[in-house]
Amino acid sequence: MTYPLAQSHELAGDGTLRVQHRFADDTGGYPSGFAISTVLDLLNFALMQMNGGRFRRRKILSSESVVEMQAVQANRYTATNGGTGLGLAIDTYKGLRRVSHDGSISTFGSCLAMIPSAGVAVAIMLNRGPGFWDQMAKIVDDLLDQMLGLPAGPAPDPRAVKPSRSEWPRYAGTYLGNST
Repeated sequence: MTYPLAQSHELAGDGTLRVQHRFADDTGGYPSGFAISTVLDLLNFALMQMNGGRFRRRKILSSESVVEMQAVQANRYTATNGGTGLGLAIDTYKGLRRVSHDGSISTFGSCLAMIPSAGVAVAIMLNRGPGFWDQMAKIVDDLLDQMLGLPAGPAPDPRAVKPSRSEWPRYAGTYLGNST
């Protein structure tokens, strides 16, 4: 697949970029989570999501479907109330509910992040390299901060709570979450 798609690039040993002329992945392996799209398409999808399933006066999805897509179906038990909706990630960004999806293949990466309560969305597509995930997240967060008038920089760490020793038996048990 080439025209009119953007071509992926690889970084050569001498620091120059070289076009990869073959498409990197076979989409047959991604029937439930892969899309080739444009920034405009992603932002149109965001508009539909933030307008209860309607786009350009046309009903694309029922409002109930949009609510289910954006509802936490599986909690990740994170400090940002992270969870997974139907094809979407749900978390809290600086006190605001954020709905997003990101992904990558080969040397491409993308992210769509929405703050539905503010009617704000960011879509970004880029060539990726070392440090890609952190850099993309920083760019998206910086754009959200600017668009929403939020203070720049990372969200503050959650307040640590030190329970009294008399409460410790309540915390004994099995927990879900990262093993690290």
